[in-house]
Amino acid sequence: MKIRELVNRRETIVEPLASVAAVENRLVLDSYVVIKDEGKFIGILTPADALANGHNLVVDCYTEKPMIDGNEDAEKVMNLMLKRGIFVLPVCGDDKNYLGSVHIASMLEQIWAIVRPNVNVSWVNVIDDADSELEKRSFVSELFHNTKNPLQVMLSAVNMLRAYPDGVERNLLLNTIEANVKLLDELITKLYEFHFSMAEPGAAPVSGLDGLTACLSEESSEGKAERAPEEVPVSGEGLRSPGGDPGSPA
Repeated sequence: MKIRELVNRRETIVEPLASVAAVENRLVLDSYVVIKDEGKFIGILTPADALANGHNLVVDCYTEKPMIDGNEDAEKVMNLMLKRGIFVLPVCGDDKNYLGSVHIASMLEQIWAIVRPNVNVSWVNVIDDADSELEKRSFVSELFHNTKNPLQVMLSAVNMLRAYPDGVERNLLLNTIEANVKLLDELITKLYEFHFSMAEPGAAPVSGLDGLTACLSEESSEGKAERAPEEVPVSGEGLRSPGGDPGSPA
């Protein structure tokens, strides 16, 4: 895949003499802004640039980033980003003029959208007697709680990594994502073992929704006591911590 196929042309454009304070919100929301002077490409400013170079004007804060040919292979560009620790790069066309930009996060999203398989899911809600319906609701509630919370934490961590890809909290955010992936993996494993694994010799069989709800309740209590989803720290204005409001103090 050529990198020109992944170029972002809907960018936030700022003038060279704009103040960093004036574009701060766009830096947080978009992860970078493109600097142009009367339509001429100047450079790309990232949150890392603004933190490393404490100047007032955009033009004094951005750092030079290598221009990528639009015909370059996307995998090669991604490897370059990872090697140099630069997660957004400018792209030029055949005429060597600025074509657009590519950010590693959007590259991964677009590649995944291309390669992911279509998934068809059919839902059938079989209504049973009152007791069974109560058990089913309890099970679904536990399942929702034990899957939704880790997913929300991971989403918050990913959004913060986009906003501050070079921040000092990078390893903490990656560890947060890893810990919550492990929680979900363990939950799925328990569900599989409950349905498809044989009971231990001599153990009383556990059947029905009662047993599966107990399995999830055990996971829930363990998670609360020992492995609760890790909180994502708030690192700047406009960011959201799990269960909090944008910009709320940690």
